[in-house]
Formats: sequence, structure tokens, C-alpha cells
Amino acid sequence: MKNQRLVDLDSVQNRLFLMMSDLTLIELNLLTSEVVSTVRLREVEGAEDIGNKAVAFVLQKDLSMLAVSTGTAVFLFDYETDLRYVNTI
Repeated sequence: MKNQRLVDLDSVQNRLFLMMSDLTLIELNLLTSEVVSTVRLREVEGAEDIGNKAVAFVLQKDLSMLAVSTGTAVFLFDYETDLRYVNTI
């Protein structure tokens, strides 16, 4: 957590996603204010080569996907049920 900062945040329904610069994604429940999950994206199957730092984050609500840019590539994840790596652009 050293030298980590908030890159961006977005919400859908009662879910709030916080993307940290060290590629940690935190999900909070907006109704209970509780942390639902904390995921290090490089530990998600298929995304092991994601790098070390997030520079941008966007939530695509109509697709139930989130995108994380590392400066060299954009990594796409499905967030509908469990966080799942989908593709790299």
C-alpha cells in the first residue's frame, strides 16, 4: 500500500469501485458502507502480466465491464458476478 493513490472511482447500483494506482480494486457496498472485496488485479487469472501501475480506470456499465490502463495496454474485466479477466487491448 506504500505510494498508492486513488486513480478513479465509479459506481453501479449499490456497488462502488475504487481503482488504486498499485492495481488494487476495492469494491464497497453503498448501502452498508462495507468492503465487499479487495482484489489485486495481477492475481486475477489471465491478467498476471498487467504490470505494476494503473494510470486510468473506466466502468462500462452497459457491458458490465471495467477497463484499466497501465500506460502500455488496456485490460478488460467482467465484474457482473466475480471479477474475471476478459481481454487486453
